Amino acid sequence: MLCTTKRGTTFIPVPSPLELDQQVCFALYRASRTITAAYRPHLDRLGITYPQYLVLLALWESDARGVQDLCDSLDLDTGTLSPCSNGSRPPDTSNDAGSGPTNVVSSSTSPKREMHSGQKPRTSPAA
Repeated sequence: MLCTTKRGTTFIPVPSPLELDQQVCFALYRASRTITAAYRPHLDRLGITYPQYLVLLALWESDARGVQDLCDSLDLDTGTLSPCSNGSRPPDTSNDAGSGPTNVVSSSTSPKREMHSGQKPRTSPAA
């Protein structure tokens, strides 16, 4: 860009709008990764991922939510949410031979108590 003043004409470099640092989407992506990285040491101690943490927070607000409701609330697809909910569901609530719905997730099947106390959650319910 050329800028004309009383002292003359000066060339002022203007960054291209296509440069990575000029992209708002990249700034948001970088901020998201930074925030997630800040949570990682705490979540690693609990043995859960950030998406699992978000699911637990959503369940604490409103227990026994449908999978689609959680997906909509958290802006996750069912492929991301399924490992979160299936990993915390007791074995007897699977949909084998029509034994019950598998599209509802409840905090009673999640490591809520352990998360709140700072203990590592169990990966399966006690027998």
